Amino acid sequence: MNALFNKSYLINNNYLVSISSLLFTLLLTTSCSTKPTPEIKKATEPEVEAKTRELQDEISIGREVAAKLFGTYGDLNQEVKQIQYLNLILQTLSAKTGRPELTYRVGILDTDEINAFAAPGGYILVTKGLLKNIQNEQELAGVLAHEMGHINHRHLFKEVAPKRDVSAGETLSRFLSRGGSNVTFAFSQAITKGMKTLLDEGLKPELEFEADQSGVEYTWAAGYDPRYFREFIGRLASNRKNKENSKTLLKTHPSFENRIKALDVNLKNIGMSLPVPELANTVMIKRFNIALATNH
Repeated sequence: MNALFNKSYLINNNYLVSISSLLFTLLLTTSCSTKPTPEIKKATEPEVEAKTRELQDEISIGREVAAKLFGTYGDLNQEVKQIQYLNLILQTLSAKTGRPELTYRVGILDTDEINAFAAPGGYILVTKGLLKNIQNEQELAGVLAHEMGHINHRHLFKEVAPKRDVSAGETLSRFLSRGGSNVTFAFSQAITKGMKTLLDEGLKPELEFEADQSGVEYTWAAGYDPRYFREFIGRLASNRKNKENSKTLLKTHPSFENRIKALDVNLKNIGMSLPVPELANTVMIKRFNIALATNH
């Protein structure tokens, strides 16, 4: 077993979850009736089985990609207060617009690069550098909502999902445990391709714009102001030092300037315009300062 699975990396419901236990808890299945009505049983059972297997594959691939990212950058998940705070925001967002069959999890990468990553199946990883440059909870919610957009639309999973011939009702993980060499190779290729996409090639620009649009919609639905995310992207665009610390982000995403133009359209579509209002929620300000005080 990969040594990464022996470390506590991710947070769920305000406590650390060890990767080793996730091998059992994360192989989730969708909630569906075990006794479909007779008149539709034959039409829906194969489809339900296929979707269940696909979901479990998505989570398995996402878990491995997240572990690889931690292996690449190192982790700061001993920062329990910060993880709990990030998880609180993520739960607020996912309660309104999350996929009900997923459990969303967040971790922190130990690098000064400004970036965030979405791995399939509900994993969101943000960098120490990004947290240093976030100025308030509204901006942070916008970043997490953008990554949620990737997960909800299954952008990376669709790019890397291995083609396989597995018997009905058998998940990729179960097949792998039996030593299915062809599928093991395909699974390994999917992880490698996922890492290359996240760190080098990037998703198609239209998928990043879609995630930005979804992020606007998700923050708005959860009671946040999406204009702050636009302000954060604008600040990255205007600061040379930020650009130097965002090389991977710029290599794998559309330019900040093009994202700002698209965000302005997204905001206009929901009836919002600049300037960004002054922060007035004292509770939000206080918990941001308490959780991320060491980063600023």
